[in-house]
Amino acid sequence: MGMRRNSRVAFAALALAMSTFLLPGHAAAQGDGPPNAVIIGALKPTAAPRFSPAVAPNQDLVSIPVTYAYTGVLRSEVKSVFRLFVGGPKPIPAGTVVFGIPTNLPSGLAPRPGLLWCAVSPPATSETTWSVTCFPRVPLLFHKTEVAFVPLGPNLFPARFAVARDHDTATPAPDIEERRVDLAPPLSVSVQFAGWDNNLANLRVVVHQPAYSQFKLLGGSYIAFASQVVGRLHLPRDASGGAHLPLFGGEILIRPGADGKSAAAELARPFI
Repeated sequence: MGMRRNSRVAFAALALAMSTFLLPGHAAAQGDGPPNAVIIGALKPTAAPRFSPAVAPNQDLVSIPVTYAYTGVLRSEVKSVFRLFVGGPKPIPAGTVVFGIPTNLPSGLAPRPGLLWCAVSPPATSETTWSVTCFPRVPLLFHKTEVAFVPLGPNLFPARFAVARDHDTATPAPDIEERRVDLAPPLSVSVQFAGWDNNLANLRVVVHQPAYSQFKLLGGSYIAFASQVVGRLHLPRDASGGAHLPLFGGEILIRPGADGKSAAAELARPFI
């Protein structure tokens, strides 16, 4: 029975954002995820953007430190109950900070049922990492659902993941009070230049978070998450050859370099 629980923990740890790995014998609930613009809408800038000089394709035009747009706290303790026996991860106490993001498995909980809500504890010391537990709503038999209790280690932006059939249940369903909490996770968004294509500017929008390799299965070490592409954009070029990217309520202007192959960016309109 211990091996079964270990396999579930490893499964949750290896459920990478934007990619899903299924261990043998585990069915999973999953979906296609929200539109890219909605995912970016779950973040907000915390500092001024950092622009690079003219860059070649596949390099960052701009990097922006970000944090969560939706935060709150748990009003009451949430326990983990494994569906096949009693026991599991430690309860999460009332007052624990939570964040919400759009994802393939939303929580279905007030005050924003379309978001996945996750409880998060910052590192206690320089030797420890962030600890994140998410509460996706998953389907059961006969059209019923329940809220699962899914530890995801230090995965600070679980835009896509899967949940094993023999998941833990969150008891009671988390009661969330939405309010502004000044979390400062090491997250950033970058806009990468992917090249000019005749009348189009090709870009990638990437969410970055630290990569860890602390989860192990059968003696192997796995990097659980790092950077994830959340948008691939093809913007029309204007009469001057540039392109305009609306982002965080502002606008970034992308201009071609003198060689016609590189690009540079600047802030055309401040972020809100």
